[in-house]
Amino acid sequence: MFPRTWPGLILIALLIVELDSCSNGHSGDASNHEATFKAHKDTGVIDISRTAVPSRFRTVAVEAGPELRRPQLTARIGTVESRTSPSFSPLDGRIERVVVHLSQRVKRGDRLALLRSPDLATLQRELRTSKLSAQTKTRLKESLELLSRSRAVAERELLQAKSELDDARLSTSAAAARLRALGIEVASDDRFWLVASQDGTVVQLNGSPGLRVGPTSDKPVATIADLDEVMIFGDVLQKDSVNLTVGQSADILLHDAQLDPVQGIVESVSDVLDAERQTVPVRIRVKNATRLLRPNAYAQVSFPPREGKTVLSIPTTAVVHVGLETAVFVEIKPGVFKLRRVTVGRETDQRATIEQGLEAGERVVSRDAILLAHALFN
Repeated sequence: MFPRTWPGLILIALLIVELDSCSNGHSGDASNHEATFKAHKDTGVIDISRTAVPSRFRTVAVEAGPELRRPQLTARIGTVESRTSPSFSPLDGRIERVVVHLSQRVKRGDRLALLRSPDLATLQRELRTSKLSAQTKTRLKESLELLSRSRAVAERELLQAKSELDDARLSTSAAAARLRALGIEVASDDRFWLVASQDGTVVQLNGSPGLRVGPTSDKPVATIADLDEVMIFGDVLQKDSVNLTVGQSADILLHDAQLDPVQGIVESVSDVLDAERQTVPVRIRVKNATRLLRPNAYAQVSFPPREGKTVLSIPTTAVVHVGLETAVFVEIKPGVFKLRRVTVGRETDQRATIEQGLEAGERVVSRDAILLAHALFN
């Protein structure tokens, strides 16, 4: 808030000395002091209209205008979870061959990797056994039906055969369903192809020949994502997150300055502060038909002011701190200022928004307001 040049520091020192001398009565007798300087700590009014100082305290009007633009932030480009499909091996086994590469576009059902798994052999054996059992019990039932017509066997034997056939058919259906549920393409008794579960682009590839994988692996063999939309993950400083709402627009600035910004929509603003970074996580959904936004890259994000939203703002240099509160000095008349508590909203390097305490058009001290606070309270 203070000037950092030597002339500025000297000016501040002279102002403090002059105000102190007025307030302590060192610059003249009591009547002269009463005529030149008045400070009322209880009301917060300070009158320096008859000193040589007033011209030093510039005032500006409280402005009503659009929201202050938030500073740009660097954010990471990622995939949309609902458009992303990790491909884990549904059976324990080892990778024999990977037939895709990172960034390759695939269709649903395309082969990704060939795996060998003894569990597949077990499942296929169960299916074949169930089918064979069903075939045997079918022939047995047919024979008993012929014998039943000639009354050579009891009716209950035929009923039991039908029940056993139904059970065998259920076992066959269950074994077949278990294989279908794996979502694989069987290559042989113990080999299968892991296939893409959706259209998209390979955005992550962790498989390599010889790697042991399974349904409980830490990472998928491959991850497929639809990049027609991407998600921008950013962290906004707490002071800049004020009035940042879901549905608000955001401009995604690419590193190529010649390209126009891509517009996105704020999908979520976290209610919880990141404990380590002390920032507010923000997610922005962006259309990406041109594929200019690539996952794992970084981009600059800017939040344009909301249309139709008017706020009051003053220079940041006008704000002073009184204990734990913030305040400004409002000009009542030339050379007469009154301390007023205000609620400050979002701030930039140059401007601060005022949420409560001021009205548009009022004039506040915009430079060296801290000196008035010093004179008022000391």
